[in-house]
Amino acid sequence: ATVYQMALNTYGVLRRVATLAVSSGTPHSVHASTRMLAVSAALMQAYGAASVSAGGGGGVSAAVVASVLDAPLNITVARETVEAMRSRTMVGAPPELTAWPADVLRGQGDRLEHSPDASPGLRPVKHVSSSSCMLLSSNDNDNDDDDGGLGSGRGENMDSLRAKFFQDATDGARLSALWPLDQEGSVQQHPGAQVSPALSDVLPREWVVCGVSVDSTRDVLLLTRYEHKRSPLVLILPLRAVSLDALDACVDGLVAEGGPVGAFQRVLAGLGEIIQASDRSMKSAPACVTPQDKRTWWERRAQLDKALGELLHRVQNAWFGLFCRLLCPEPLALPSAAVRDALQACVLAHVPRTYAARTRRLVVSDELCALVADAAARCVERAGHEWRDVCGLVWAVYCRRDAAPDLDARVLEEFSDALYDSLSPHVSDTLPQQQNVPMLLDSQTPARHLILALDKHAQQLPWEMLPCLADHPVSRVPSVSFLLDHLLTASKPITVDPTSVSYVLNPAGDLPRTQAVFEPLIKAHPAWQGIMGRTPSSGEFAHALSSSSIFMYLGHGGGEAYWSRARLRATRVRSVALLFGCSSAVMRLMGEYDAVGTPADYVVAGCRALLGNLWDVGDKDIDRFAVEVLRVWGVLGQSEPSDGRPVSLAEAVCLARKVCRMPFLTGAAPVVYGLPVYLSSTG
Repeated sequence: ATVYQMALNTYGVLRRVATLAVSSGTPHSVHASTRMLAVSAALMQAYGAASVSAGGGGGVSAAVVASVLDAPLNITVARETVEAMRSRTMVGAPPELTAWPADVLRGQGDRLEHSPDASPGLRPVKHVSSSSCMLLSSNDNDNDDDDGGLGSGRGENMDSLRAKFFQDATDGARLSALWPLDQEGSVQQHPGAQVSPALSDVLPREWVVCGVSVDSTRDVLLLTRYEHKRSPLVLILPLRAVSLDALDACVDGLVAEGGPVGAFQRVLAGLGEIIQASDRSMKSAPACVTPQDKRTWWERRAQLDKALGELLHRVQNAWFGLFCRLLCPEPLALPSAAVRDALQACVLAHVPRTYAARTRRLVVSDELCALVADAAARCVERAGHEWRDVCGLVWAVYCRRDAAPDLDARVLEEFSDALYDSLSPHVSDTLPQQQNVPMLLDSQTPARHLILALDKHAQQLPWEMLPCLADHPVSRVPSVSFLLDHLLTASKPITVDPTSVSYVLNPAGDLPRTQAVFEPLIKAHPAWQGIMGRTPSSGEFAHALSSSSIFMYLGHGGGEAYWSRARLRATRVRSVALLFGCSSAVMRLMGEYDAVGTPADYVVAGCRALLGNLWDVGDKDIDRFAVEVLRVWGVLGQSEPSDGRPVSLAEAVCLARKVCRMPFLTGAAPVVYGLPVYLSSTG
């Protein structure tokens, strides 16, 4: 009770600190304060009388913790969306920058309407929903959203818009988790708060969402999992050190002595060294003339590719173990009564009699039972640290509710063996259904997708190529709140016209091989429009992004040399952007501030989805990958599946990775930002 009261008092103080930080602080202060608030809430969940992990009511639920964790991820994107809206409606802006999306003009419920008494003006009706704000794009069949703009009342209307959206950004971007506590410690909703639907209520059945936040100072990973019509599951996982010794043979000076000591920083350093070595090898390619030089060069590339694959394999084993199941898009099967009874009986058999009564009263949640049963089905070594971690989690749930004593090494070993033996008869039948392969609901239903909401640190890693995710469609979003906004406004499924394609091919004129690969494909599709072999103007870039359904960029980087960030953010991007250039999707860390990069600029501009690369890649391999993406997705004709099942961009990327000669150096670089997008001809 004393520990719980301390956690309650700490939560109250941190709630006020976080509220002030979100209202007027820097992104760094928002991240720090809300993360401390989430840990405090997790302690309340652990030590309270009831929570999602233990059943019952009251206390701080996992939904509250998940909401607090997601809050700082949405602050920057919400604020920058406000500024992007302002730039689109500035006086004297060209027409293509001032047109409002039709889904904002005609949004259901609270919306903007054309004013009957002012020529082209807009007047606010009730208030503008933040959902409409976050989706700055329109459906392909909306052809009337270019008429109008803001008239003489532009400043007043814009102020009301910015006030509403800035309130969403500064009130904590749906910080319903920061509601005040009553004297008993229960979370109370503010009387004037507007509550959005829960993500689980609107999440498609075939999607799973995982939020990943990294606390590199404490070396812990905070993982949140959302499923359709189920309560969120929140875990705090310790980041074990990942051994990098075996990589020294192929990467010189991988992590120097005295360098980063944290587990996460060491992995980032190892990844950075591999990528830098890859860059050096690509720059040395022109000097390789003799057959022996070329053979040595390819051997070096293969070593680096193997090193990256080994690093990702070790990350999964050391950081997730059997918990890697939480990253997979297949739903966790509801546990049977036999599993729950076996777990309860096993704990009861290993606690002293003085705890027996409290142990019997404690009802473990379905989410925890499902996680333990799934881990038992996947466990191949009962003495390994992966299974011990799962058993330690189970015991901690009982221990923190005073239903079990502290756990020592001897008791953990005995409890782990006994729990495995108790659960094995009840979970063995589920083993064939627990393989790491993409699961299809039926021949006409899309494959299951994983949506990742990563913080600025987690964005640096290629999570999509962890062994448990390599065969699954995966895409990234800025935050869970951002995803919820899109789900409430966008059509489902999101489709684009495969015949409306624009392109920029070899704008610098120094990629003749890339042009030789794609020029025949372009000529085979006369309806495609674009630029080949010359530098595009900013107006041509803007027209391509705002008028076509699919935009392909095949040049260096993401086109930043021809297209400023300000101009991009001021453009209403309709296209799905396929940026096949080097490092076109990298998000660069900016110290205490949020990461910046091309993906964030496109998202703020309303881009439905973006494909780009996390680092520099070889042109031959990425060209091969690009052609395969277009083929599998169906842009070049019939998509990959022969049963007529729709294929998303994320699934096409997943399948196209298999053609890369370097499965990790090249295959792990492409990532998708945004929601699953399908072609209208297959949707």
